[in-house]
Amino acid sequence: MKGGIARRKFRELQEKRTVEISVREIKEISRRELWLLGVIAYWCEGAKQKEDNVSQGIIFANSDPILLTLFVKWLREILKIKDDAINYSLYIHQSANFSRALNYWNKTLKIPKDKLIKVIFKKHVIKTNRKNTGASYYGLIRIAVKKSTNLNRIIKGWVLGISNFI
Repeated sequence: MKGGIARRKFRELQEKRTVEISVREIKEISRRELWLLGVIAYWCEGAKQKEDNVSQGIIFANSDPILLTLFVKWLREILKIKDDAINYSLYIHQSANFSRALNYWNKTLKIPKDKLIKVIFKKHVIKTNRKNTGASYYGLIRIAVKKSTNLNRIIKGWVLGISNFI
């Protein structure tokens, strides 16, 4: 048992050192790199237009605070989207502490204090195997940009442009 504890501590220390070294490898991110990061993030997690729905605006949903922060930064700094054109929705289980989650997302995403976040409660299923519970659970944030159908088409073009190099 002591050997297992020692190996775990060693792996945790090794992980910490590796992450610290990797963090230092990122010196700065240029405006162009931020633009590319945002396009790729949207490519992965954003709503796309489909043949049966050619009027899809920008919608991005995720629970990762770093990815969401990147996306909001990209909207504000690269696409020059004003805060009043961005709508936020919180999808969270009924059994979770939604007021704590709201405070967390307001602070993390720097949402203006006068901006409301719509809360959608997910029905709690007692016989669940989900692991996203407890103090670190803040739900999922859905970001929608008003009047952004054409911008979504532009992003689609950027994605296709990137695909030319793959």
